[in-house]
Amino acid sequence: MKRFALLMAAAVIAGWFAAPAQAFPPFKAAFTERYVDKSDNEGFKAAAKEASCNVCHVKDEKKSVQNEYGHALHEELEKSGEKPKELMKSDKEKLLKLLDEAFTAVEKEKSKGGKTFGELIKSGMLPAGN
Repeated sequence: MKRFALLMAAAVIAGWFAAPAQAFPPFKAAFTERYVDKSDNEGFKAAAKEASCNVCHVKDEKKSVQNEYGHALHEELEKSGEKPKELMKSDKEKLLKLLDEAFTAVEKEKSKGGKTFGELIKSGMLPAGN
């Protein structure tokens, strides 16, 4: 019984210090709807499904670490002056419109490899090359 009580106390304490997960399902869903669902490229669809959040983030890093595509999207969203985290709670329709505008703008930006993110996506590659 003493062991159980200690184990429970440790679990509660660990829970206090655990960082909350910050997932943004509307971002992933908007990318999937705009690019993945409309693609005929099965390889692209499989890669996007496997990459999941890593379409914008760096695998095995904190979610605050973005790859070049995620960084470009973040910068574009910052230009709007809106706060996506707040819009997720208060106005999802506005958030989706904002994301659509950001995707359009970022498609025209060049990746480190020289092609635009839009060209990469159209050629069946993930925008950050992951």
